[in-house]
Amino acid sequence: MANQFLIKNTMADMRALSAAEVTALTNGTYNGVQLLGYYQAGDTPDPIDYYLSSTTVPDDGGSVILVGGGVLEHNFVGNVNIRYFGAKGDFIQDDTQVIQKALTYSNKDGISSVYFPTGHYLITDTLIPPSDCMLYGDGNKSHLEFKHEPFSISGTVKWMFRLFNHKNISFQNLQLDGGATTNRLPVSPTNPISKWNVNGAEFLIYFNPICDGAVDNISITNCSIKRSWSSGIQSYGRSAECYPHPLTTNIRITDCYFTETGHHGVGFNEVANATVSNNNFVNVGRCMPEPTNMYGSGLAVDCSGGCQDIVVSNNTVDGAAGGFKCESHIVSVSASFPDGINYSRRIVFSNNTIKNLYLDSAMGTSNFFIIFYGIRLAGDSCIATNNTIVKPQGHGVLISSNGSNCTVSNNKIIEAQRSGIEVGSSEGFNTISDNRIIKPVLQGITVNGNNTLVSGNMVTNAGNTGIRLLKGDNCQFIGNTVVDSVGDGISVIPTGTFTCNHIDVVDNVCYDSRTGTDRTQVTGISANAGSVTNVKSVNNRCFNNINTQVSVANSARRNQEIGSNAWQTQTSNGVASVAGTWQVGDVLKNVNAVVQHTDPQLKYTYGWYNNAPDGRNFIPFGFLGEYTGLGSPEGVVTARQGSRYNEINESGISSIWIKRTGGGNIGWINVFQNAAPANRGLVSQSAGVANSVLPNATDLASAIALVNDLKAILNNKLQSDRNSGQQAS
Repeated sequence: MANQFLIKNTMADMRALSAAEVTALTNGTYNGVQLLGYYQAGDTPDPIDYYLSSTTVPDDGGSVILVGGGVLEHNFVGNVNIRYFGAKGDFIQDDTQVIQKALTYSNKDGISSVYFPTGHYLITDTLIPPSDCMLYGDGNKSHLEFKHEPFSISGTVKWMFRLFNHKNISFQNLQLDGGATTNRLPVSPTNPISKWNVNGAEFLIYFNPICDGAVDNISITNCSIKRSWSSGIQSYGRSAECYPHPLTTNIRITDCYFTETGHHGVGFNEVANATVSNNNFVNVGRCMPEPTNMYGSGLAVDCSGGCQDIVVSNNTVDGAAGGFKCESHIVSVSASFPDGINYSRRIVFSNNTIKNLYLDSAMGTSNFFIIFYGIRLAGDSCIATNNTIVKPQGHGVLISSNGSNCTVSNNKIIEAQRSGIEVGSSEGFNTISDNRIIKPVLQGITVNGNNTLVSGNMVTNAGNTGIRLLKGDNCQFIGNTVVDSVGDGISVIPTGTFTCNHIDVVDNVCYDSRTGTDRTQVTGISANAGSVTNVKSVNNRCFNNINTQVSVANSARRNQEIGSNAWQTQTSNGVASVAGTWQVGDVLKNVNAVVQHTDPQLKYTYGWYNNAPDGRNFIPFGFLGEYTGLGSPEGVVTARQGSRYNEINESGISSIWIKRTGGGNIGWINVFQNAAPANRGLVSQSAGVANSVLPNATDLASAIALVNDLKAILNNKLQSDRNSGQQAS
């Protein structure tokens, strides 16, 4: 029997070794004990061999087992299966302690992974994972569900996994279920914390480092994160804890599914270098504050309070209070925060889809929600780019509070219930570029901040102004297109008592694509008010707006392209006012070919060109007006200098006339006349040369007379050629 093993069916059998069996193990009769199962033979993947050991490590129910005064030990290598430590996964037995023993054991060298096989595991307390290890399962079949008494009874909050001094951990293919069935919170002093109506896990994975970088290099992949009464994954988040909070570093959350979280799917504070990508967030942020019954106090991803260098990309949000945000938190002034702000910096939200954000009708309440945006940027140098946002309850993208040096570009925002993009930060230096905004309830883009660049955007069917400046100095509106808004296309007139200074409106196109009474865009560009100064308007094209194409103070004009309505209201007698500062080479053009004048013959005005530094010599180029009629216009047709008249004569000679001098109806010259067969070569300024038969010279006197006659004829011919332009003077 030497070198054989005692065979035991269950862990209970092995713990009940008789004295004789222990003696046989001690004297070498048996090499060890082979365990066939934990609760019954075959309920573990394979038999496990245990050997007598002198270890002083306490009994952990899996690796070290106390038997009859002796110790049996099995050293797991590489992988640990929680079944070997007694986890049942029947959602009847509380598996918390046995799982924790497996996790604690896996801190040993040589253990690289912990396996959660298919099962429904009941968890009632916080688990602490091992470092340098992978925790993995069989996808949703490996279901860890948390149960915890309501806060109103327990007075405590708990988490499923807590990491505080842990590095190099991977969670893969697990279903982490917080078990929360209620998530109502008080919102007033009359509803104290003891009345919180929440249960289950507050967070499913909680990063709570003891110092900077104590929690580092954590990845969460292909996991289902659900039913936390607060956030699914969270780092810090409690401003009541002393600042500064240590940083969590190098986090990757990919290909996960988040649903039914009370607050955020992912809630980051004090996190540096993280990626959240290719995840699905479905019906998150459902916490309901009391007593107002307002839904919507959570987001898919929140990167705030000291977050740095985080990329949130290629995620889908389908049902949430809001999509994403980054925010700088106000904190007490200290050496760490000399200006009292814990900044979030360099957060990027890119290529995400956000839809079905909670609306009043969907949630059955008439109250306005706490969160009202698809994406919020309230940090430094943060970016929202290439996102699609469909019907957000409020703004599509909001730059607010401490948002500065932020960029919102190439986003598609559809039916925002407020503004498509709102800049509400006075910090300034923000850029809004190349976005497509479709049918916002209010403005397409609203600017309320200094040093803002709005360029290359397209706004269609805004329920209010297409692009509106409410407040802010040194702002630029360049190359935008606004179509079919209600009200102004672009308005740079500040609201209320605010003033704006140094505003550029350049290369924009504002028009209504419809006709007649179907049009709603009243003014193309509106910038003519005493509260806005130093406006530069250059190369804008506005047409088919109801009333005014461009309304800009004369002192602001630069290379405008405006419609004829605007000429009537913004110029004097069709020529630019001399007021204000002009530059040599400035050109005023009319690109609206629609007849707007009372004279039906006046078809278009081509333009004026400034050739004097003081702006007092605008000369016409092209044709100021075009007229048609029968006969000569001289003394008949009243027109501006530079106008053209087409004399149409179907049976006779047709000519073109130019109003060369003066005003009124005189000063017309005929510059071209069709040549009839009998008058080949005739033009309007040439004179006919009379036919004459000169006599032959017979003597000196008749020769002299003949020469003089020839001289007169030649002089008349030369003068006629000069008049017709055939020979230089």
